[in-house]
Amino acid sequence: METYFNKDSSLPLYRQLAEELRNRIKNGDIRPGDKLMSESEMVSEYGVGRLTVRNALSLLVNEGALIKVRGKGTFCAEKSARDDALNVEVLLDMNDTYFISYYVRGISSILSESKSNFLISNTQDDDAVLCSLLEGIVKKGASGVIFQYTGINCGTSWSERILELLDVLSKRNIPVIMLDGSLENAEVSCFCVNEKSGGLRVAEHLSAFGHKKCAFLGLSKHRDSRLRYEGFCEGADIFGLSEPSMIEYGGTWEEDLIRTVNDGVTGIFVFNDDVALKAVLSLKKNGIRVPEDVSVIGFDDAYIATAYDPQLTTLTHPKEKMGRDAANLLLKMISTGNITPVNKEYRPELIMRGSCERAST
Repeated sequence: METYFNKDSSLPLYRQLAEELRNRIKNGDIRPGDKLMSESEMVSEYGVGRLTVRNALSLLVNEGALIKVRGKGTFCAEKSARDDALNVEVLLDMNDTYFISYYVRGISSILSESKSNFLISNTQDDDAVLCSLLEGIVKKGASGVIFQYTGINCGTSWSERILELLDVLSKRNIPVIMLDGSLENAEVSCFCVNEKSGGLRVAEHLSAFGHKKCAFLGLSKHRDSRLRYEGFCEGADIFGLSEPSMIEYGGTWEEDLIRTVNDGVTGIFVFNDDVALKAVLSLKKNGIRVPEDVSVIGFDDAYIATAYDPQLTTLTHPKEKMGRDAANLLLKMISTGNITPVNKEYRPELIMRGSCERAST
């Protein structure tokens, strides 16, 4: 059989060979149960290197089109096996009840429509657990992977291990998409919010409303909280606010919050809506009115942001959309075989409600 491969194409030769074999299967030239030529025979038949042949076969094995039998060779999968749904691994911090329902709803809506099988596993926001789950995927294989990454507990050794595992998945042509964070030198797609721009937007808004002295209530161990605070500080410098003080959430945070407000702070930026509402209740309990005495701004636009009076001024975090976008991209990568990393960044928007008003003069 004569075939032609375009060596000047941006599509690697092994992908071109894989597409050739796919077409032969679709056309019936290779039928279910047929044994394929040996690697040596393919090298001769198609005029390519052995590594090209191996990579093409591995790609089709991962897709379920071919089956390798040790000691016997490579066979075309039976029709029922080839038509099986895709198997997608979704790794999320299931302890994070604040976000997970949004991610699950977004991801599952797309994967269910495509009739894909997907398994949701709990990372417990723990580096060792995440590595163990990725190691399991490396061993058993998958059509694709979506995983939430916050990097809270990731030391150098763990981040290096994650990079190693992601590299193995990439070499096996298994697409991977990270949600919520990025890992330096990771050659995978990443969908995340521009946290710093959110903090900067809050500083701009508070400045426009006449606030001069502000504070940030957050968790320094959380990457997203740190970045929001950094953006808030940068924005304070740009828009003429004094440098925002940091109130660490936990321990004596309520006492620290009240003391900060009594010291003249009129604007509080909180790293998420859940804690922002707790701050509002704490302030009210101590006779401090929101927004008359102090303005409070949250982040994430969670459903609870409108559940109390006053409703919370906050910034958007497109959690469900991120899940849908990630699932759509993953399916596209699986179908095309193109796993070139795509980085998508979402800019938060300010939602003005009743918890923030102009500073009293």
